[in-house]
Amino acid sequence: MPEIRIGLLVTHGAKSAGFTVAGSSSGTAIHRGISDCKAALEAPFDAVLQIVGTAVSVQDAIKAKRAKVSGSIALVRKLPLLFDLAERRRAMPSPN
Repeated sequence: MPEIRIGLLVTHGAKSAGFTVAGSSSGTAIHRGISDCKAALEAPFDAVLQIVGTAVSVQDAIKAKRAKVSGSIALVRKLPLLFDLAERRRAMPSPN
C-alpha cells in the first residue's frame, strides 16, 4: 500500500493539537504537527475516536457539525483503515 498521510486537528474547547497520521504497508505512525498532507480532519477527540472506530462516518460527523474536512474527503475516509482495532476484529464473522 502506498503511504497515506492525513492531518488530524483534535480540538477540545478553544484548544487544539495537530498530528499527521501516516500509514503504509509497514504500519501506521502518528507524528506531532501536520505536514505534507493532502487532506485533514478537524474534530473533537470523541468524534475522532468514533470515526476511527467506524461508529460514525465522516459524512455523518460533518452533517452533525462535529467534524470538518479540508482537502480530499476520499482520503480522510481512509483514516479508519490505518488502525487495527480489537472491537472491529471481534465484530467480524469467524472464517469457520
